[in-house]
Amino acid sequence: MKNEVELTLTILECCLKYGPSISIEDLCLKTKVSKKRIKRVLSVLENRGYITKGKDGNEYMLSRKIAMLG
Repeated sequence: MKNEVELTLTILECCLKYGPSISIEDLCLKTKVSKKRIKRVLSVLENRGYITKGKDGNEYMLSRKIAMLG
């Protein structure tokens, strides 16, 4: 089982690898983690401005803020 830090980094890496946008369902398949845990991490990342929801609300994409981490 991945801890929350590992899961957060894995989600960000999936967004980079499979982007420009990715659905929660695809993240669940790629990470083998429950939808509940994925949603919790995505919520934090979205609140902090590192990802944004797509127009349809079902997919997520990295924001420009992630590039500032350099």
